[in-house]
Amino acid sequence: MSIRRLVIVASLSSLLGLPTTGHTQPFALTAREDRAFGSRPGTLRIGDDGVVFDTADPKHRRVWHLDDVRQFRVESSRRLVIETYRSRGWKGAGRSRTYEYATGTDIPDALVAFLLARVTRPVVTAVLPQRRTTLAPLAVAVHHEGTDTAGTLALYDDGLAFEADRDGFARYWRFSDLDAVLRQDRYRLYVAAFEGNREHVRPFLFTLKQDPPPGFYDLLWRHLNSRSTGNPAPRP
Repeated sequence: MSIRRLVIVASLSSLLGLPTTGHTQPFALTAREDRAFGSRPGTLRIGDDGVVFDTADPKHRRVWHLDDVRQFRVESSRRLVIETYRSRGWKGAGRSRTYEYATGTDIPDALVAFLLARVTRPVVTAVLPQRRTTLAPLAVAVHHEGTDTAGTLALYDDGLAFEADRDGFARYWRFSDLDAVLRQDRYRLYVAAFEGNREHVRPFLFTLKQDPPPGFYDLLWRHLNSRSTGNPAPRP
């Protein structure tokens, strides 16, 4: 590797807060495992090696490889749900076993960016990832029907974001995590995302407060149509 390349890699790693060894250090969060009866405090660690929940009682220590997690759901700034492949049994009516964690501090956007980069299965996040230089300057003010939440629907080169100030109501979807996006009429946009137990499809209906900027829908359709090829859509 050339000296110039080493300098570039080191600079990017420093900017993102990552080590220069190519192996991401785990994110560590004080957390409480919420249960139907009581809760259990501990430390939640997430990194390249997977997920670990350490608690005082070794019998209740949780360990998952990233590939063993069916879905990560960052439901709010301080709530993370881990859905596994294990069934809840015959009483669970075909639902997967999930583990819910309330964190002592805000979940960092760098952790969200890490999950989006490392996990190929659908990721649900109400915490927006770190801003990227590939932002396409295409956004429109919207109202999320059913929640009375106002915000902005912004199109990025790698996903679609609903940016809202209410904790737990924002969303960031990679294009691969979307089942469908339909323009119902001039001022209504329907978004269906793989979200919930066993990747159920959840609908989101947005009412646009004005016409979107020129090129918004053209770029959105290009991104959605390029999902099967894995190649990014070209800019208009």
